[in-house]
Amino acid sequence: SEQAPPKPLIDLGNIKQITNYPEDDARPSFSPDGTKVVFHSKKAGKFKKRKKNRDIWVISVDGTNPKQLTTTEADDFNPVYSPDGRLIVYVSEADGTQDIWIMNADGTGKKNLTADPGRESYPAWSPDGKRVVYSAFPETGGDADLWMITLSDGKKEKLTNIPGNESFPTWHKDGRHIAFASDKDGNLDIYIIDLKTKEVHRLIDTPHRKSRPSFSPDGTMIAYSAWESDADIKPQIWVANANGTQPYQITDEARNTHPAWSPTGREIVFHSDYDGNWDIWMAQVPDEVINKAHFAFIGIIRGKGNKDVIKLGTGDKLTGRVLDKKISLQTSYARMDFPTDYVASTNLATGEMFLINGDKIKGYILNKSIRFRTELGQILNIRKEKIENIAFGMRPEEPRTFPNGDRIFLKNHDYLTGKATLPPALITSAAGAVDILRENLKTIRFLEDTKEDVQLVFKNGDTLRGTIEIEDIAFQPFYGPLINIYKGKINEIVFKN
Repeated sequence: SEQAPPKPLIDLGNIKQITNYPEDDARPSFSPDGTKVVFHSKKAGKFKKRKKNRDIWVISVDGTNPKQLTTTEADDFNPVYSPDGRLIVYVSEADGTQDIWIMNADGTGKKNLTADPGRESYPAWSPDGKRVVYSAFPETGGDADLWMITLSDGKKEKLTNIPGNESFPTWHKDGRHIAFASDKDGNLDIYIIDLKTKEVHRLIDTPHRKSRPSFSPDGTMIAYSAWESDADIKPQIWVANANGTQPYQITDEARNTHPAWSPTGREIVFHSDYDGNWDIWMAQVPDEVINKAHFAFIGIIRGKGNKDVIKLGTGDKLTGRVLDKKISLQTSYARMDFPTDYVASTNLATGEMFLINGDKIKGYILNKSIRFRTELGQILNIRKEKIENIAFGMRPEEPRTFPNGDRIFLKNHDYLTGKATLPPALITSAAGAVDILRENLKTIRFLEDTKEDVQLVFKNGDTLRGTIEIEDIAFQPFYGPLINIYKGKINEIVFKN
C-alpha cells in the first residue's frame, strides 16, 4: 500500500501539492505534530475491491509515504486526528448505515461510536479530546442537526434544534463555542453556538455562500470556504478573525475547499481541483493575515442586520435602536466612554463589552439606564439592572476591515488595539543598562513574582529581562479614549510589525 506519487507534485511557492493521484483525494486534516496529513481517497490501494468507495489514508506533508488505514468495501471518509494524535475519528458505512467511527492512528482498533439508524457525518474533536461533535440526519427525515457524544460513556446530546441543516462543526480552543455551517436563513452561512447558553448567532456576515469553517489552533482566526452563488460554485479558501471580522481570501485559482489548520497556524491544507481532479494541497497563511489576527473572543453577539437587540433579564427581547450616544465604563485602570457606534455588544450584568474590531473591555457600566426606540416607534427608558445584554446592529458606515496596530493584553483579560507610547527609558539587566527603543521591540512582557519587572522580546528574537523606571504606559485605542495604564495591570504589549 506504500508507494510514491505517480506524477511530480506541483509547487506554486506559497501553495504546494501533497497528493497527485488519478483518483480523488479530499477532506484533509493535519496530525498534531504537523508531520502528516490524513484524508480520504478513492485511490486503488492494495486491499481495494470496489472501485468507487473511499478509504482513509495518511501521508507525510512532503507527499511521501502514503499509507492506507481502512480496507473495507464500504465508504470510509471525513477523517480527523484527535488532539493527542493517538486516534482518528471518521465516517464509515461498514455496518450498513452512515455512522461516526473511531480508530487508532495506525488503523487498528476500529469502533462504531454512534451506531444509529440515521446518517451521521462531519465529526470534530473537542479541544480536550473527550467529546466529538457531528452532524446527524434522523432516520425519519427532516433537517440535520448537531449532536455531541462523550467518548467515556457514549452519552449523546442534541446541540441544535433550529430550522435548516447544520453541518461542518469546528470547535474553538475555549471548548465552549462551536462554529458550523447552516442554511437556516436561506443562505448557507457560518454560525456559532455557545454550549453553555445554547445561543446561536451568525458569525460571518457577507453575501457569499460560506461553509466548512475551521478555527486556528490558537483560536484567533477561522478559515472557511466561500463562493458567490449556487449558480457558479467555485469555492475559495478565506481566513477571518475568530469573531468574523477582516475576511481575507487565500486562494483564487480552480475550486478550493475544506480548509484545516497546521498545528503552528501558519499553513492550511485543503482539497483542490487545480490539476483536474481533487487532490490535497497546502497553502502558507500570509504574514499580514497572521499579524492582523485579533485574539478576539468569539462570543460577540450582534443585532439583527442594522437593528439593535436588547435582551432583558426576564428573557424577553426588544428590537429597535439604542438612542444613547455613548456607553460609559469604569474599568480597573480607567474610566472609558465609548460611542455606541464603536460597540458590538455589551453585557450589563457582567460589565463585559466587545467593540466592533474585536477588542474586549470589562468594568462597571456607568449608564443608569438605556434609551431605546422599538421597531414600533415607542421610546423606552430601561434601567440597566433590567437588561442582560445589548447586541448592536451593523451600521451602514461600519468598516469591514480594521487597522493593524499595537495590542495590549491586561491582567483582567481585557485587550485593546491601538498605539502604545513608550517614554524614553532604560532597562537595568544582567547585561547592564540598555535603552528601550520601540522600533526594535516585538513584545514587552510584564512579569510577576520575580525581581525583574519585564522581559523584552526584540524583533531579531533576542530576549532581555530586567527592571524599568516606567510606571505608566499611554495607550490610544483605535476605538476608544486615550488611557494611561499602570504597568502592574499589564500582561503584555505586542507591537505592530
